[in-house]
Amino acid sequence: MALRLVIAEDHLLVREGLRRLLETQPDIEIAAVCEDLDSLLAAVDAERPDVVVTDIRMPPG
Repeated sequence: MALRLVIAEDHLLVREGLRRLLETQPDIEIAAVCEDLDSLLAAVDAERPDVVVTDIRMPPG
């Protein structure tokens, strides 16, 4: 079973870099990619991921 995770990062290059790196791993499923706090909270509520990889400072939606 794959580890389900959500990526939350407000900087596009960092967000896309993390997504591209992590999607190459066969045991990781990216459930959502978010760019602000509101979308992160919605994704966590909807997707119930195992792990959230997040920026420590996220702008509101």
